[in-house]
Amino acid sequence: MSTHGEFPRGMDLLNRQGLNKGTAFTEEERSALGLHGLLPPQVETLDQQAVRAYEAYQRKTDDLERHIYLRALLERAQVNMTLEVFVLSLALTLVVDLV
Repeated sequence: MSTHGEFPRGMDLLNRQGLNKGTAFTEEERSALGLHGLLPPQVETLDQQAVRAYEAYQRKTDDLERHIYLRALLERAQVNMTLEVFVLSLALTLVVDLV
């Protein structure tokens, strides 16, 4: 494990569910934690990530496509706990709307 003190760095950090923020790591955090080259170059807040995910969800044309999208997003989001919570709350909201 590559750590800085006791805090994980690089891929070790990105593989930790409670610590990975995906593209929400700032430039300063990316430099300090050895994340340059391991993430897409743009920085997005967690809110921006959630909005992007929701907009992609809204573009789906039927329930099957929406279901497939939510499952895939949830699988990808498992290392990004905050985005995972958003996806789960979105899914619950949508299920409640259907009932």
